[in-house]
Amino acid sequence: MPLLNIFDYEELARRKLSKPFFEYIAGGADDETTLRRNREAFERIELSPRALVDVSHVDLTTSVLGQAVEMPVLLAPVAVQRLAHPEGELATAGAAAQAGTIMTLSTMASASIEEVASASNGPKWFQLYVHRDRNVSKSMVQRADAVGYKAVCLTVDVPRLGRRERDLRNRLEYPPGVAHRNYIGEVELPPFEVEPGESELSASADVLIDPALTWEVIDWLRSFTSLPVIVKGIMTAEDARFAVDHGASAIVVSNHGGRQLDGAPASISVLPEIAAAVDGRCEVLLDSGIRRGTDIVKALALGANAVLIGRAYIWPLTLEHELRGAAQVHVALPVPFDCQHPARLLHLDAAAHPAVEPRRHHRRAAAAAAGQRFPHAPLPDAKCHSLWRLHLSDAEVHPLGKRRVALHLRADRLQRIALDRLLNE
Repeated sequence: MPLLNIFDYEELARRKLSKPFFEYIAGGADDETTLRRNREAFERIELSPRALVDVSHVDLTTSVLGQAVEMPVLLAPVAVQRLAHPEGELATAGAAAQAGTIMTLSTMASASIEEVASASNGPKWFQLYVHRDRNVSKSMVQRADAVGYKAVCLTVDVPRLGRRERDLRNRLEYPPGVAHRNYIGEVELPPFEVEPGESELSASADVLIDPALTWEVIDWLRSFTSLPVIVKGIMTAEDARFAVDHGASAIVVSNHGGRQLDGAPASISVLPEIAAAVDGRCEVLLDSGIRRGTDIVKALALGANAVLIGRAYIWPLTLEHELRGAAQVHVALPVPFDCQHPARLLHLDAAAHPAVEPRRHHRRAAAAAAGQRFPHAPLPDAKCHSLWRLHLSDAEVHPLGKRRVALHLRADRLQRIALDRLLNE
């Protein structure tokens, strides 16, 4: 059958992978309420297309933390990718380089920092779970820096692994030869005897991840590395401000794809207030729930500089062998719209929001004309809006009523939105 969207890839992956491995990737925590919310929240956001806009020249390129990328879509860290494909993270690194975007390597990867560095010359970040012995984590960061990784992505939403009941029911266990390779030579990994009602990933996390972290961990990281620190797992405005105050270069608004605290809101739902709280002091990224190109548009419109995808590239990865020779990308990646400068996609009209000083709109326009970033203003009553309508033209915001807001995007920056196209071409 033709593979038209990420959901098609997911269905084929379901047929190919063993049930434990498929559900490891697909599943969430507890009742998977937050996992479902991530999709439902995107689906509640409406797009109002505008006609007769010149789309003959489309440019997806942007930059994230100074790194040029071909699109505002990066690859999120996903652990033990060799459960999905024999080459795992090595294949992902090649696909990311081919697509001209950034790959983020998980601490819990099934290929090492050095192996992935040598697999491609594309830009990479290293995602860090801080070990109970800080020297282990310090060594990993230094190893990543030595082989050219461009940033450290500190995950802060896993003091303990979420209760992923699918993994516990399936007694998730890694096959021979699959291990958390970054720890080899750093610590002695104990043999894990996976009993009924347990999973190897959960048992590993209990031993390897420090549950006692506080905000000082960012200061500790910055004390020995000059790499930019990205803080992943931010879900409140307060935590966003803390991250910036401690020197984060970027934050990732993320509920860990619904795999940690079940009952947490969808990432896209809290993005506007977090973008407002950051107020341009660091870059804002988003993950969790991205499946279509229009999801990326919505995230950029609501304040993200770029997004990260996880399951959306892992499903195609599982089928890579079958797709070789076909007219398919090595790992399906999105090319849905033009956003040459996503940081400047959203412009708010001060007159529509009394909390914004009257001259702010003019300062914003002047900054945009000069090619500079300008912080997003807070959206009116952001917490009240369960539904947003995005208008794809102009540069102002108008209230549509108590529970709706129209966001107008600059047509010259968002020239094409393929509403019938998905993450993959």
